[in-house]
Amino acid sequence: MSSTTEPRSGQRRWLLAMLGELLSHDAWPRERLLEHQPARLRALLEHAVTSSPWYREMLGSDAPDAPLEELPTLSKAAMMEHFDQVVCDPRLRQREVEAHMEGRDPLGFHLDRYQVCGTSGSTGLRGVFVYTQRELDTFTAAIMRFAARAGVTGGMRMVGIGAPSPVAVTRRLFAGFTAGTANLPRLSAVTPVDEMVAALTPTSLTRCSATRPSAASWPASSSPAGSTSARGWGRSRARRSPRTSAAASRRRGASSRSTSTRPPRPRRWRRAAWRTPTWRSTRTW
Repeated sequence: MSSTTEPRSGQRRWLLAMLGELLSHDAWPRERLLEHQPARLRALLEHAVTSSPWYREMLGSDAPDAPLEELPTLSKAAMMEHFDQVVCDPRLRQREVEAHMEGRDPLGFHLDRYQVCGTSGSTGLRGVFVYTQRELDTFTAAIMRFAARAGVTGGMRMVGIGAPSPVAVTRRLFAGFTAGTANLPRLSAVTPVDEMVAALTPTSLTRCSATRPSAASWPASSSPAGSTSARGWGRSRARRSPRTSAAASRRRGASSRSTSTRPPRPRRWRRAAWRTPTWRSTRTW
């Protein structure tokens, strides 16, 4: 089956509909969230112990009734060691999945059903993951939800700086983010800094997202003032101390005063914006 990193129109509509649904959850009252979360967790655990031999043995059939804090976690090392038993489709075999990743069409469907992704292996062990297209789109929508709450909208031109491999999870997610946007530079964490700076010009980009804070800071610190807005997203984003955060806020404030003629919006307006129909829908994307 031929592959593409650009979601088709129907797939894109479904992704945006899922994004709209996830954004609407942010307006739910606490009582509804407390009802929704255990129900979804129970459905996930029931699927795991029913479909995965590893989870069935490790968690037991009564896992859906157990408190979450009593359930064991699954490390990447354990997942890769027991990959064939962890997966929920008995047709999936680690050797064949990895062969697909190294094959002629790694972005195509494995077994005509699954998209195969992986981590870079920078910690010494590469993680391998398989998703149906719908599952991968749900993953993408969840990350887009986070991006929307960070101020990213569909009117912004955004480029992702992730791992260089075409099957890297970051590359697949960024492809979903930027689908339909023409003439975006193709960059990765190993692209030379001078090439990043040359590609990230004021006319080509509004936001630069990176999975490593350092990858975002390189072009931002090397580019002319105001030409690139770089943000580091992902689990690896470094936490700042209160002192560092305050200093960074002062620098941002000074920069905005020197480069922008628009007065800052009141804090009350920014809070209210999250509750407007525009944010609960996907018109901004």
